[in-house]
This record gives sequence, structure tokens and C-alpha cells, in this order.
Amino acid sequence: QRDMEGWVVHHPRGPNATHFCAPCSRLDQIDKHSRRCVVARRSDHAAMGMRARAFAFASGWHPRLGRSSAMALAGTPIFVAQQIAYFAFSPTVTMYGCGLRGRDDGPADKAMFSSPTGAVADLLHNIVVADRDNHLVRVIDPDGRVRTLAGGGSREEGFGGEVRFAHPSGVSVDLYGNVLVADTDNHRIARISPQGGVSTLPVDCSEVAGPLRSTEELLNYPEGVAMDPQGNMWIACRGSNRVLKVTPEGKCVLAVGGSGFADGRPEEARFSGLFGICADKHGNAYIADCYNKRIRQVSPEGMVATVAGNGCSGCEDGTDPLFCSFESPYAVVVDDVSGAIYVADCYNADGHRLRKISSEGVSSVTLPDGAKLNYPQGVGIDQLYGDLLVADFSSHIVARLYL
Repeated sequence: QRDMEGWVVHHPRGPNATHFCAPCSRLDQIDKHSRRCVVARRSDHAAMGMRARAFAFASGWHPRLGRSSAMALAGTPIFVAQQIAYFAFSPTVTMYGCGLRGRDDGPADKAMFSSPTGAVADLLHNIVVADRDNHLVRVIDPDGRVRTLAGGGSREEGFGGEVRFAHPSGVSVDLYGNVLVADTDNHRIARISPQGGVSTLPVDCSEVAGPLRSTEELLNYPEGVAMDPQGNMWIACRGSNRVLKVTPEGKCVLAVGGSGFADGRPEEARFSGLFGICADKHGNAYIADCYNKRIRQVSPEGMVATVAGNGCSGCEDGTDPLFCSFESPYAVVVDDVSGAIYVADCYNADGHRLRKISSEGVSSVTLPDGAKLNYPQGVGIDQLYGDLLVADFSSHIVARLYL
């Protein structure tokens, strides 16, 4: 039991353990899916609202960052939209999906996916999934239930099931709760509003395309999409081997790269096989440059540098990231608290891995509870708690890893 200025938490002793939530004066059960101790549940505590947020601001408490850093976050959307707080008491892994290919919604052990390739946590602690071969965008709620958010229809725009996707590969969430989808084979970025409306985001590349190129040539097979803190959208385009930076107004201000390998200025840089992309809190983008077997960084001004990887096939760890090897890095995500970069690395001779790039070098992540991966092609992070989210392509499962 831990008493934190009015928060009284009973650590779980069994499946029916309870806790008392001071802000809303309710008893509730331990979250059986995450096996974590719930301090304050989401909006299902209807009376909680401003009192919970006021407590978070006043006490300066943050489940990962501690007291002083939480005060620095006050006023940002994190506590406005996020009303869940957990205490982990053991490392574990939660799997969503029964492992069979399909499109059934339902509880975690009965739902089905078909080759998921993207996973991201939204502002309400749901996991948003790009269910690639089902041509759907799915949502996993905090209780582990899977539902279809959009896709399966015949229209480019509309609501929910009216809309058609074609192999959606990457997903991201902006500061307003909109879900952004890299709709790969439709060569577009789609936006799903909190109300369920789906629309195509306008992207104008006229200022950077040049006389011999068009927006369609640059926005070619987008595999990954990410949002930076300034509201800019970063897009990794496999077809053009370019990274696009798009302002909130829809203007593309950077088109970085081309085919090959080179670091340097936007017009000099080269990529090969762009898949996953993410952005850190400083506005840098990180890209899984798959065929070059490297992790690359693009600065806000468009300068490209290699962060890790020597270009050779393998899974060699070490203290110097530039001397370490990757096999097929498909996805990348940055932990904004620790600064560590996590990579989904496929096709290694001794198995599919998650790799970690930090100030100590490159290491392979030891998965909890003996979990094994089978072609992980999407990786995300719940920035509030540090849980890794993995879209495991060939097992048709999404996993939450408590590391």
C-alpha cells in the first residue's frame, strides 16, 4: 500500500484485488489485461475530470518523470486528454489477438488481425493499429477489447466502415487526437477525427518538387507517418526514397533524399527502402532505412546523419552504434524520457529482435516472460509509462511490453 497525498493504492493480491480512487471516490478492480495496479481509470470515472487533472498539476506527479518533470508538463495535452495512471509491479507482456489471421473484433484472446504493421498509443491510452492486410485501422482499448475504427468500405472519405484503405502501414496521433494513417497503396495520408470522420490530408509539394517532379511522385508509397511537437508531419515514402516534412497548413517544406546511401544536406542525402519513421521532442525525425541497414536522423532543417548501423547484415551489438549491424530495420521509435531509440529488426539469423540504441551503444532487448517475435514490423511507445507496443507481422498479434 502506498499513500501519495490522497491516492491510496492497494497492490494486487489476486484477480479481484481492489483499489480506492481518491479523486472520484470509487472502488474498482485491478486491470486484469495489463496486470497493473490502476490508480485512476480513464473517462469511465465520469466524475473524475478536472479534479484528477488538478491533482496531477498540483502535486506535480508523473508516473515516469517524477515530481519536477511533471510540473514542466503541466498545461500540455498529456494530462488534459490522459486520465489513466498505472503502477507497474512486475515486467510482463500482454498479447492482443489469438494468433490466427482474420478480422474479428472482440476481447484480446479472440480478436484477429492480419499482418499488422503499425502501433501507436493515443491520448486516451488506446492502441491504434494499422491492420495492413485487412485494409483496416483498429483500436485496442485499455480493457483489451479490439474494435475496427475505420476501413472496409468503398469510399475515399466518409465515416468509419464507409472508407476504403489499401494496405495501411503506419499510424500516428496528433495533439488533437486525430489518427493519421499512411495509406500506402492509395499514396495518401488519411486523417481519422475523434468523431470518426475520415478525410485525405492535402499535401502540397510544389515548393520542393522542382520542375520535373510532382506531389504524386514524391508522396509515393508512404510507409510511415509521424508528428513532431511543433505540429509538423513527417512522411517516409518508400516509392520515392524521400522523407517529407509537411507543415500544419499542408505545405511540404522539405523533401529529403533520393535513392542510394549518403548523409548530408537535403539534396545530397540518399535512402533505400524507407519504412518506419518517428519524431522526437526536439523535432528531429528518425527513419528505419531498411535496405541500407541503418537508422538515420533528419534534423528540423533537413540535415541527414546516420545514427546506427554499418550497412552490413547482422545483429552485432556494441558500444559504438556506427560499428553495429542490423539485418532489416522496419520500424523505429524514440523514448522521449530516456532518449533511447527502439528498432524492430527482422530476418536475423537467430531470430527477430527489438534493438535499443542508447548512450551505451546498441543492445538487443530481452523480452519479458519468454516472449518471441515473428517479423515485427511496427513499434511504438506509450510515452507516459514507457511500455513498448509491437505489431508482430507474421504472428498476427499486437503486444504491449512492460520493460
